[in-house]
Order: sequence, then structure tokens, then C-alpha cells
Amino acid sequence: MVVLSSEHKCRSKHGLRIVFGAAGVTASFAAVGMMPLADAIAIAWTSPIFAMIFAILFLRESIVPLRWVGAALGLVGVVVMNQPGAGVLQAGALVALLSAVLVGAEVVTIRLLAQSDDPLTILAINNLAGAVISGCAAIPVFQVPDIAQLPYLVGVGSIMVCGQLLFIRAAAMGEASFIAPFYYSTLIYAALFGLLFFGEIPGLNLLAGGALIVASGLVIAFARPRAAA
Repeated sequence: MVVLSSEHKCRSKHGLRIVFGAAGVTASFAAVGMMPLADAIAIAWTSPIFAMIFAILFLRESIVPLRWVGAALGLVGVVVMNQPGAGVLQAGALVALLSAVLVGAEVVTIRLLAQSDDPLTILAINNLAGAVISGCAAIPVFQVPDIAQLPYLVGVGSIMVCGQLLFIRAAAMGEASFIAPFYYSTLIYAALFGLLFFGEIPGLNLLAGGALIVASGLVIAFARPRAAA
């Protein structure tokens, strides 16, 4: 009975992660379609804040004030980089906010799974379920990719799998409240890759926002030993 109960709980966690992830991505795409991209990103990327709140409520993590300061700095950096306008006040903002809540819940669920399951198992179950869900949704509009597109598709898929695996590994090693705010740093790499591959020169807002995000990471890293003490 104990074994069956344990297996049932494990399946429930995987199910929650799949639901949170799929619903979060869907809400994110919907928000982008309802409002300006910068506004949607600025709202949806509050997910680390929600992840920290859920970590307190469900993982009983103790978060020192410096981590909240670091998360707030990262959020300000996102706002500075994207420069949202009056669009944040429209109905699509609620959808973007829902996306942030769902992604924050997914981060906490991954942390729970990473404490007991192998990273490859978590990755395989989630991606298989995601492929089935997205495949069913794509049937009405599916188009066979050109041969020239295949290397790009394989490359994107491989990079995404490696990124997910590293994130799951990080979740097994550190608290959800520690790893979640580092999500902001992806904007810095997006700007860097834009410069390297597309010749997109970052403006003052990108440089200032990036500096705030770097400062956010440093503050959170500095706060970690105090939280463990």
C-alpha cells in the first residue's frame, strides 16, 4: 500500500508539472496575441516572484530578504529592457499574469520531482506528454517542414532538451527560491545572440536592464549562504 501510494503521488506530481507547463505556455502565447510583446513579457516574467511565493507555501523554504531584493532587481531589469507601455492595463494583462502564476507553479513542481526522480525520467515524461498535447493541437494547421528547415528544428530541439536537463539538475541541487530568479538572465543571452547572429545592436535600455539582471543574480548568489545558515 505504501509503494502504491508513493507511485500515485509521483504520477500526480508529473501530471501537475505537465498541466502547469502546457497551460503556462498556452497562456503566454495567448497574451502575446492580445497585447504588445514588451507588455506581455514584462508581466509574464514575474513568474520567479510567484515561484518564490509558492516555495514558501508548499516547500516550506525560508527566504532571506536579500533574495526578494534580488528578484525585484531582476523584474525591474525586465521592465527596463522591454519598456512596457499603457498596454499593461488591458485585458490581456490578466492572461499574461495567469501565465506567470502557472510557470511559477511549474518551477516548484519540478523542484519536488527533482528531489526523488531521475532528471532523465522527468525530462522524458514531460516531453513525451508535451509532444502528444502539442501534436494534437497542431493537426489542423500542420505543414511538413522543408529539408532545409530540419537542421534548425533538430538544433532547437537539442538545445531545449539540454537546457531543460540542466534546469532539472539545478532544481535537484538548490532551492526553488534560489534558481527561479535566474530565469531573468535569459533576456541577456537573447540580446547577446541577437547581436552575434542578427546584428541587432542593443540600445541603452537593454544595457541598463541587463546590468540590473546581472546585479540581481549577484545579490541572489550572495544571499544563498545566509539562507542555508
